Amino acid sequence: MRIFTNSGLWGDISCIVRRQTGTGERENDQIVQRLAARGGADRFSYPSEEKSMKSKTVQDKRAKVPQRAMNLACAEKVVRAAQKKARELGITMSVAVVDESGNLVYFVRGDTSSFITFETARGKAVAAAGFRRPTQDYEPHFKEHPAFWSSIAENLKLVPGPGGYPLTRNGVMIGGVGCGGGLGGQDELCAKAGARAVNS
Repeated sequence: MRIFTNSGLWGDISCIVRRQTGTGERENDQIVQRLAARGGADRFSYPSEEKSMKSKTVQDKRAKVPQRAMNLACAEKVVRAAQKKARELGITMSVAVVDESGNLVYFVRGDTSSFITFETARGKAVAAAGFRRPTQDYEPHFKEHPAFWSSIAENLKLVPGPGGYPLTRNGVMIGGVGCGGGLGGQDELCAKAGARAVNS
């Protein structure tokens, strides 16, 4: 048996308690009592006690979190489809998935993609979710109103540019996907593939 203290492992006295007889158990108890009296065993337990503790259920009194349409399984499906398209194009691609409020749910960085693709992919996903349209549709507007887009990009942490697609279920917004790491057209193709995997 191992005796633990707040600072970690105190000692290993398994050689003493290997005996299966009642005498061995009493000897074990005496050793623990002596250690406790010296302040050495301020926390210890027997296997039976550990099993009992594991069987106890703790009541969670926190408020419940609603079941979201954009969950881990959905986000992974989007990422797999986008990454598959990237492989077909012979490139690596970073992919970000956000929920309908722009909160990051899932991100994967391409093996050879730059570290900045975390921000670009997430930013495109946020833009797609926020404006509920593929980001490529707004490209002319990006060029015509740079001050507007510069302002909201800073405040909302979105990135204007091709490579973002809204994600829907039965026509209702559930999130957005953004891709970064390739050229603009490649980002767009990968994001579109990811969206098609789940959109309905």
